[in-house]
Amino acid sequence: MVRLKPTDAATARIDAYVVLSPGADPTTIRERAAGVLPDYMLPATVALPLTPNGKLDTTKLPAVSHPPTPWHAVPSRTAPATDDLTTTLTEIWSDILGVPVGPDDDCFELGGNSLFAVRVTAALRTRGLPSLRLRELYRHPTIRETVASLRSLDR
Repeated sequence: MVRLKPTDAATARIDAYVVLSPGADPTTIRERAAGVLPDYMLPATVALPLTPNGKLDTTKLPAVSHPPTPWHAVPSRTAPATDDLTTTLTEIWSDILGVPVGPDDDCFELGGNSLFAVRVTAALRTRGLPSLRLRELYRHPTIRETVASLRSLDR
């Protein structure tokens, strides 16, 4: 897996630091933001570490030079790839995104953006795989959906 570089323009990200109500889920923040913001402005992480006294715990804030792993970048709980195309796409996405990717993980929820999408399409071409238009990746943001889309183009 490639280690992401803070100087790489594709790794630019927005982190949201918010105080959540008791029992609130950070995913609701991203979902609400998705209703009013374009994709490129959505926060990659949603968090605000607090001390037991409810004060901001500055020691737990991520360093600016090394972005934290997005809150949603957890290993997939879905079954592993079962065919060559799915395996290859999983390797490409994991390498480019810098996190483990499963067949049903949304590449944009894992921190992907338009620059990463261009890199995915270039990697497909380099490996001699079918060409994928960027808009198709946006329409089919999981590996499973992308594989189905690529197979339908072959017919």
